This record gives sequence, structure tokens and C-alpha cells, in this order.
Amino acid sequence: MRSKFQKQRSLLFEQTIEVQERIIKEANYMIQTRCTIRQLAEVFPMSKTCIHRDLVKILPYISSELSESIREILNENSIEKHARGGAKTKLLYSKSKK
Repeated sequence: MRSKFQKQRSLLFEQTIEVQERIIKEANYMIQTRCTIRQLAEVFPMSKTCIHRDLVKILPYISSELSESIREILNENSIEKHARGGAKTKLLYSKSKK
């Protein structure tokens, strides 16, 4: 039976060069624009789940520097998510009362 580390490592080796290049493009775009996973999924025609998996699980094996930058952005977005959600709800309720 393979360990969790062996499974993750084999996941990287199964990725083709094109997939690795796509993941690096996704990471660079996110770093430049500081966008969310949802916004990134609109630019790159993929699901949010796939993009999140690419950036969190596979990117660290490709580039640890990019991975650290992405982790900072994801943490920042997670902190801001509550405030953005509240602002959106307030906007929806103000429109419905008019």
C-alpha cells in the first residue's frame, strides 16, 4: 500500500508538461491580479475545484516560490470572504426593498 506522500508524488509525475505549464500560468495570473479562485475559473475555463487542486496540491511540487505566494493570496481571500459576502447580501436586500 502506498503512503499519502507516495500518492501525492505520483500525482505530480503523472502530470504532462502542458498541464504543468497551465498550472504555472494560473499561478502567475493569480499573483498578478490577486483574484479569487472563482475569478480565476472564469478566465481559465475550468472548475473551481480543479483550479484549487492545481494550486494547492500540485503547484508546491512544481515551484515552491509560486506556491508560497499563492498560499498568501488564498489566505488573504479567505479572510476577506466574510466581508465580501456581507456586502453582497446587503446589496441584494437593498435592491429588493426598492
